Amino acid sequence: MTLFRKDLLKVEPYRPVEVDDAIRLDRNESPFNLPLQIKEEMVSTFSNLRLNQYPDAWCGSVKEAFAGYVGKISSEEVTVGNGCDEVIQNVIMAFALGNGPVLSFWPTFPTYRIASRNLGLEYIEIPLNEDFTLPLEKTIDFIKEKKTEQNNYVFYPEGVYLLGEYNLEEKIRKIDLKEGGGSM
Repeated sequence: MTLFRKDLLKVEPYRPVEVDDAIRLDRNESPFNLPLQIKEEMVSTFSNLRLNQYPDAWCGSVKEAFAGYVGKISSEEVTVGNGCDEVIQNVIMAFALGNGPVLSFWPTFPTYRIASRNLGLEYIEIPLNEDFTLPLEKTIDFIKEKKTEQNNYVFYPEGVYLLGEYNLEEKIRKIDLKEGGGSM
């Protein structure tokens, strides 16, 4: 007997591709080493850190600095995490749990699929067009098919990048399936 969820027992763990002497952009690696001056500044800064105390759990100074850099948002509109995997999982938990399937496009981060599966959510991947543009009609057809009385939402975690460029939100809002619509 196992206490593990049965659906996770069949899952193969994600393993990134290992390639020797390659620039691995999927890991945000740089082919260039840091300049000596930057390394020295990092060592100096590190030696002044209070390593015996937890840092600010809310990352207030980071949020304020980022909001100030962007200039159009407040620090309350910024979220931070330990890498994109944590942020992606938190966003999916916040918006998709109990609200319907997660929709993404391929190619993309494998974390969308992994987090959705681990949270017990249906995950649907639609391949991008050959020129890497959004397959808009296929996406709209899919959303029409998936939206029902019980399932009024389709969550697309990467939507912020595509809404402006493709005006996807406006096109999806025109899908007249239920009074009050859904959300993306």
